[in-house]
Amino acid sequence: QVILFVSDYIYLRTGEMYFVAAEALYRAGKESEAKTMLTTIMKTRNPKYETSATSDALLQEIELQKRIEMWGEGRRLFDMKRRNESLDRTHAINHSAIAPKEVPAGSKLFIYQIPDKELNANSEITDKNE
Repeated sequence: QVILFVSDYIYLRTGEMYFVAAEALYRAGKESEAKTMLTTIMKTRNPKYETSATSDALLQEIELQKRIEMWGEGRRLFDMKRRNESLDRTHAINHSAIAPKEVPAGSKLFIYQIPDKELNANSEITDKNE
């Protein structure tokens, strides 16, 4: 039996773009517009949402709400790499005992290795794992 995949892959969600825009506006010095962007997306999730956060607290609120919104979708790694953040799971109890509890920002553990199958199939790709 042949089963056809007839649906689209979701690469980006509208909600994610609101958070990206809110962070970009904040970093561009447009705090008021960043707060408006954050409030716009959050009101669709919680009509009573309000924030009085300003300055660094506003950026932290944008980042937190994005983490909540995007939970489980595999986007956190890219934000951590972009912001040069460390991974700290020292207080977590729901991860494998053999997984690293702490990974410093910029660690090679944040970089995915190109699979050998891909390296072997394409002579134009060289092994740069050093």
